[in-house]
Amino acid sequence: MSKPFNQFEMQELTSKVLSDLKIEYSDKEQVIHNYIYYLIFNSVNKPETYLESLRELKDIYYYLNMDSRYSNFYLLYFAKTI
Repeated sequence: MSKPFNQFEMQELTSKVLSDLKIEYSDKEQVIHNYIYYLIFNSVNKPETYLESLRELKDIYYYLNMDSRYSNFYLLYFAKTI
């Protein structure tokens, strides 16, 4: 696909890809948990990715209305950037 993206075409394509790969995405909590695990797992022993991963985790914290389960990532991000 190339810009400008059509939201409906992208949604259809995304659904098809996830279905083809047999990736379950109906449980929001599980999807977020898996994505956080993915971010952390891919950052282990790669210091050059720490800040980028922490930024993404901070954004997830905001997206989830400051869910206290993820506040440590938020705090760690700002501790790292100061």
